[in-house]
Amino acid sequence: MRQPRRDTRGIVDPAELMRRVRFRRLAPAAGLAGLVEHHWFVDWDLDEPYEQHVVGHPAVNLVVMRTGDGEPVTAEVSGVSRHLFSIKLAERGWVRGVQFRPGAFRAFSGASPPR
Repeated sequence: MRQPRRDTRGIVDPAELMRRVRFRRLAPAAGLAGLVEHHWFVDWDLDEPYEQHVVGHPAVNLVVMRTGDGEPVTAEVSGVSRHLFSIKLAERGWVRGVQFRPGAFRAFSGASPPR
């Protein structure tokens, strides 16, 4: 089974981010390896708010997060973006994500293939 990549492509100032959060990636189960690139997890417990910036990958992510104490849990599907993504992390929170392989999200979306 292939291991998830270990690079920090797309993370603006990865050294600063890694000092503030716990970040990790896990390989998908064998049955999902053709569709899922990896699962990714970020957890933090901060004394002061921190704004993180990311240049998106050309992939679809399913993301579930709680960005601070008292904040609601939210979920979204994020796709390919041409813009810098920014998020404010505060207090204690977490993000859980699934990055799909290129073109693979269609299998989960219910969309018909283009003709």
